[in-house]
Amino acid sequence: MPWLFLYFFCAFFSTIGFVARKSSQKIATFMAFFISIYSASLLFNGVDWLNYSFVFFKYSADEIMITYEPGFSLYLLITREIIGNFQVSILILYILSLFLINKAVRQFPLEINAPFFLLVLLLASTPALINDQVRQFTALSMCIYGLTKLLNGRKLAFFLAIMLACTFHYSAIIAMIAYPIAHCRKRTTAVIGMAWIAMALTFISAVSEVANLISYIPGVGIMIAKKITAYSSQYSSVNLSFGLGVITDIIVFTGFALSRQRGVSNVLWNIAFLSSCAHITFYLFPIFNRFAPYLNIGIIFLASMYYYRNNYLSRIISLIAITSYSLIVNVQYFNDTMHPDIMMYEMHIPIISDESGVIGENREMKCAQMEKNIENFCRTE
Repeated sequence: MPWLFLYFFCAFFSTIGFVARKSSQKIATFMAFFISIYSASLLFNGVDWLNYSFVFFKYSADEIMITYEPGFSLYLLITREIIGNFQVSILILYILSLFLINKAVRQFPLEINAPFFLLVLLLASTPALINDQVRQFTALSMCIYGLTKLLNGRKLAFFLAIMLACTFHYSAIIAMIAYPIAHCRKRTTAVIGMAWIAMALTFISAVSEVANLISYIPGVGIMIAKKITAYSSQYSSVNLSFGLGVITDIIVFTGFALSRQRGVSNVLWNIAFLSSCAHITFYLFPIFNRFAPYLNIGIIFLASMYYYRNNYLSRIISLIAITSYSLIVNVQYFNDTMHPDIMMYEMHIPIISDESGVIGENREMKCAQMEKNIENFCRTE
């Protein structure tokens, strides 16, 4: 129920932001602050915090720096020394990430509805991105900011933003593809999309060989290879089922084929088209879902842009595309037995939670549940 409340809360204020356009940025700022506090209160319903909190409280400085990507490890270390409260440190990371997203929206070269952008981002990402994938959520915010810089002609700022994002989650490297796409013609983009699907088929048919090659990369190769092997082992066969989310892909393919726009709009259509090509491969091979948040950026910007325009048809199509995709990913998320029932989420107010209290009790209970599904999931040393 708490997540449904957050969805309706954001939908309500995005509607107000659409009607009162002059106040939309202030409304988006309020939404960002509220989402941060609310999400931090729901943190303990996820699973990744189990290991984050253990590392935060138990590891030495040297151990922390080699456990996760350097940016996130350094952030944990600094906030532990200054604040000493795990939940508050995650709350601050939420605030920084969401305010960076708002700044990116304000600086975007085309007019878009900022509150609606936050709503769509929340719906399309599901609770997984905020509740579990804290590092990836932070990396995503930097990629959104980087894309805005790229579309404003600031190439160096784009590369720096993506490189910084990679220090929080290595998967952010895929956002680099936005640079060549920004200079591609439509025909070239179509060829790249088809090639993407072909490479996905090749990758999944030889995943162990690919993981072995990646393991030779100095420094990060072994960790990335282990993750590839772990994710791929969850899917022993190709899944040929398609969901309602394919409606969004059909709309994007059609819009891409019919679009005659230039400049920034054309770049967004190119990114959205490639995202939908990738999304098709996600239906076939769920292992690639890890990249979905980054690939959704172009579609979210497009939907927010067309929703802002004084054209009812554009708004309706945007709503259909976003609703269909959000519906399927949220139904899949809440139907997963690894996640709490939609009505069973509990809230814990930040600041009062500490290792010996809420965190300790929740971790012990949650780790016992996780052991039934994934052996040795929780860190013990």
